[in-house]
Amino acid sequence: MDLTKYFRKEHKDDAKTKEITDAIHCLEVGEVKKQIFQFDDPALQMLLHKKPSGYLFELMPNCRYEINVIPHLVGYDRFEHFHNYFEMIYVYKGTCHTKVDGTTLTLNEGDVCFLNLQALHSMESTNPKTDMFFNLLISQSTFDNTYFKLISGNELVSDFFLDSIQARRKQDNYILFTKDSTSSPFENLIQHIIYEYYECPLYKEKMLEALLTAFLIELAGNYKQRINIEGSKEFGTRDISEIIQYIIDNCQNVNISELAEHFHYQAPYLSTLIKKYSGSSFSDILHEIRLKKASLMLLETDLTVTEIMETIGCSNRTWFTKRFNARYKSSPSEYRKNLKKQADN
Repeated sequence: MDLTKYFRKEHKDDAKTKEITDAIHCLEVGEVKKQIFQFDDPALQMLLHKKPSGYLFELMPNCRYEINVIPHLVGYDRFEHFHNYFEMIYVYKGTCHTKVDGTTLTLNEGDVCFLNLQALHSMESTNPKTDMFFNLLISQSTFDNTYFKLISGNELVSDFFLDSIQARRKQDNYILFTKDSTSSPFENLIQHIIYEYYECPLYKEKMLEALLTAFLIELAGNYKQRINIEGSKEFGTRDISEIIQYIIDNCQNVNISELAEHFHYQAPYLSTLIKKYSGSSFSDILHEIRLKKASLMLLETDLTVTEIMETIGCSNRTWFTKRFNARYKSSPSEYRKNLKKQADN
């Protein structure tokens, strides 16, 4: 897909880069405390603050959309900054070097880097005349809602890999997806998002949210394949998907010793492998699976909360309610009531 026409013309880039550079200078010397930037879309504005750790680019609350696309302004990102939104950097043409919390990453054509909220980062283009990058800006509420809808289905193994992406992103403040073939499904989807942002006249917000959902599903599949390949030497003939499926099927009474015995590993070694390739400990994975199973049973059965707890292997009502509330932002009873109300509507 040809996205070149959506990229800013060079003289506009130079003008906007100079505007931001001058504003940062004014902030640096203390002439002003904040600056507002207007982009081509009249409903897209950013507020720039100087903070002790770097410069904060903040989406203004009057932004028309929850998902926005900005052709990257080559030059200004050499200043370390962070955002109050999630950002995906997509390299459409060329190569860039991105520094995230002191770690330097090289992004090549077709790569996508997903940055966490508050990730301190800077970028450097290798060839400003020909490089083309796009920034996808996603509000926290939209990302959280999309993610929550995905994990509310009955796909526990897929959910594990989606949760693993979240864990890795939170741990490192970024996660990098590299294009490993001439035709990359996740690259096709991100190009589709950019195209629809500029071309879709009707139901744009719904279309962008639907494409974001598809994009996250594709990333989960890509991550699953990558983790299984990376772990093949250490897991041998097994892969982590099999181990996760076993935990799901036996979540009521499984423990790390029994799991290790079943798959013919030493318990400490298997525990280390799980943490290495998932970003989460065995106990955290088990707790998440139990909570996910409980959420499904609250919707699909008439079992009481106590009976559901027994089915998934939880005996401490206070612990269960606290963890469930932290995960789903409501008590088990409220969760059931709300979901059934949505289903009736």
